[in-house]
Amino acid sequence: MPTPTPISVTPQPTPTPQPAPPRNTGTPTPVASRPISPQPATTKKPGVVRTLLALVSGLLSSTFGLMIGVFALLSLPLNVIAVMHLFGWSWFGALIGVLFFSCVPFIGQLGYLILGVMGAYYVWAANFDWQAAAYPPTKTFSISTLTDAELDRFKTEVVRPGFERTCKAEALKTTGFDGKLPARAASQCACFATNFVAMLTRADMIAFEKDGRYPDELQQRVGTEIRRACQN
Repeated sequence: MPTPTPISVTPQPTPTPQPAPPRNTGTPTPVASRPISPQPATTKKPGVVRTLLALVSGLLSSTFGLMIGVFALLSLPLNVIAVMHLFGWSWFGALIGVLFFSCVPFIGQLGYLILGVMGAYYVWAANFDWQAAAYPPTKTFSISTLTDAELDRFKTEVVRPGFERTCKAEALKTTGFDGKLPARAASQCACFATNFVAMLTRADMIAFEKDGRYPDELQQRVGTEIRRACQN
């Protein structure tokens, strides 16, 4: 019996098993994160009180700032002194007037600053005597130093009204009724004053300034003329 021929068999490589796809276990797949840019740090704004304190301390640290601070503290008294000096008001009336005036927008603040500077000047001119600064001494003049124009204005604005007022006061004592002056007496006083001032000379006024009375010859000189001009 014949011997069977052996059949050669080439061995084949065993296939490598492929891993199965992962099941959905609920765990999120990690995603590459983007780099985060750094944010600038937020700075807190300083409070209003802190800012004011810093401003005040900065001003007080210099001579000019110290002067401004002193002026700010004394501005109200200086305003009161300036108003008393200019208008002759009492301190209480000047204080109320300054406070009301300073409430006016812009104009009040500007006037407040100007009056403060004026008050400081008045105090300095009075050798830092606030009473002398608030109540300045009365200025005087002499008839001999007035110009012709000033003398005419003085006679018209001062002498004539004073003479007429004195005449009406005397007439009211003799001819007045219930505090009223007759119309004729009032018109005569006005006429007397007008003609008297027209005939008054500088020499007559200088004599009155020295002795307190007009010369006797003035009454003789103008008496007849005044009576003639003011008969009615």
